[in-house]
Amino acid sequence: MWIIVAGFVLATLLVAWLLFGYVIWLRFTGDGREPIEVGPPRHFPTISVVIPCLNEGKLIREKYTDLCASNYAREKLELIFADGGSDDGTMQSLEDLALTDAGVRVVACPRRGKINQINHVLPSLKGELVLVTDADARIAPDALTWMAAEFEADPETAVVGAHTAPRGGISVERCYWTAQNRVRLLESRIGHVSMVMACCYAFRRSLLKTFPEDVVADDVYIAALANTLGYHTKYSARAVVEELRVPQTLPDFFRHKFRKGNAVLREYLRFCYRLPDLETRWKSILGTRIVQQLLLPWGTALWLTLAVTLLNLRQIDVPCMGAAVLLVGLLATRKATMSVTPPGGAERFGAVTLTLAYVYTMAVLCANALTYASFRQSSCYSRLGRTIRRSEHPWAEIVRPPWSEAPSSLPAVPTGCAALGAIE
Repeated sequence: MWIIVAGFVLATLLVAWLLFGYVIWLRFTGDGREPIEVGPPRHFPTISVVIPCLNEGKLIREKYTDLCASNYAREKLELIFADGGSDDGTMQSLEDLALTDAGVRVVACPRRGKINQINHVLPSLKGELVLVTDADARIAPDALTWMAAEFEADPETAVVGAHTAPRGGISVERCYWTAQNRVRLLESRIGHVSMVMACCYAFRRSLLKTFPEDVVADDVYIAALANTLGYHTKYSARAVVEELRVPQTLPDFFRHKFRKGNAVLREYLRFCYRLPDLETRWKSILGTRIVQQLLLPWGTALWLTLAVTLLNLRQIDVPCMGAAVLLVGLLATRKATMSVTPPGGAERFGAVTLTLAYVYTMAVLCANALTYASFRQSSCYSRLGRTIRRSEHPWAEIVRPPWSEAPSSLPAVPTGCAALGAIE
């Protein structure tokens, strides 16, 4: 009996830490207690904006227009479209843009795949900062300015991620993003975000020469690299981005999360051998993230199994105490996550959606852990098939982009996009 009880206690502690204790620790660790207010930058460094693209004919002009709408000084921006061999007219559109805008550079990369395309252009970039953004990312006009502000506020910051949310998508996807964004904002308070978002992030050009060719999740690798080297990483709540391609069905959700989960685990494990030498807070974050990926679903299943076993053995007090510990952890975690507010507010979700999001996530983690040794992928993969236009947004009348709610408090910065008039 004591073995079952001891196993249940250990399972309770494991699940409690991975689900709740980690978030509570983030909320109350060191300088993570209160957010640090970052003001507008005084210096505007040159930014090389890299847009890896492949068959983005339907989005590429809109992406260019989106970047031109930025209030960041146009002469401080270098726009590089790194094409991976498009055959749908993307290159023709890009060449037309380059003819009308001297600030646009179009590069035909010899190898497709996001990492290959980024690596091909990295040596030729001129900017102090490098911003990588996808064709389906829509960036708020002041986002680049606020990202530059994060770098200026802390010279030790090497990577800054933009606060990203999906445009539309099924409810469990939006629920997942909301929860993850709150945790990233808490991680950002202690200067060690576990990952930024692939659709829009920036890093100091001096951080690396090229990505390793076997990197799949560049957003995880770049953050983990900076943290491991002793730099800070931030997740800016003011630099807001929308992602257009989001899962619209459960099969899409599972395929996307499975592929992403495999890539995330791959990048975390790449750095796990450095754990003994890492700074304490980053060591705790990285270690917890690895254990979450590998053990959380199994720990949950073990906890439920042992709880049912103890109930059948009429040891009711032990599982009740374990459930009480988890309930207290849940309430404390809710309060901790409520201490950070996503820009524009956050959508609320019912108990059913929250439960389904948790169950689906556990299923994906189980699949990743079981197949990690045999499943391989590269940075060249099939994208989600459908892009959500604003008019199709299922809650467009309720939720609007945060940057449309109020004028920016930033000082006016020279802008320009003369080529817009030449685009049909």
